Amino acid sequence: MPSKQLADSLVIQGLKSEKEQEKDAMLEYLYERCYDTVAGYILKNKGTRADIKDIFHDGLIAFYMMARQNKLDKEVRVEAYLFTICRNRWTRHLKKQSEQVALSERLHTIPMDPEQMTNLLGEERSELIDKVLKSLGDECYELLVHYYFDRMRFKQIVKVMSYSSEQVAKNKKSACMKKMREKVLNSPYYKNFLKH
Repeated sequence: MPSKQLADSLVIQGLKSEKEQEKDAMLEYLYERCYDTVAGYILKNKGTRADIKDIFHDGLIAFYMMARQNKLDKEVRVEAYLFTICRNRWTRHLKKQSEQVALSERLHTIPMDPEQMTNLLGEERSELIDKVLKSLGDECYELLVHYYFDRMRFKQIVKVMSYSSEQVAKNKKSACMKKMREKVLNSPYYKNFLKH
């Protein structure tokens, strides 16, 4: 197992190798280099040791596949990128488990009409928007989280979500936001909230 830190470009090159030994060595290296960081994050955010293994394994496979499919920039920072993949998978896991995610505290950063934002106050606001976000489907949820919460640029989103271009990602984001606004405006719960 490698003991010194390798250049990120060499790690990517090793993952793309046709030699099983080289690929295995790079996967072991990534495990050694990144596992503890991901483990620390998950343990601090309601996770268990078993959760860490599942999330890290899935994230490592996703990163490996992106490398193999040439979806990573030459300048990519391996450790940061793999951590982001794992963190996003953990966030989705928490959402699916209906756990309370810290995202609710930051949901007000999603741009909506000023009038809508004025009315979406208090705890009910977070509850409503969280419910609406979950109803948009996994793709819209993931895209909006990447863009608004993780502050990813469209260039990064294209790679993480396997879109064909930045324009496709921008169009999808606009469609997701439109869908979200429509759901909020057409929600009986929201209309009832406005009356109070």
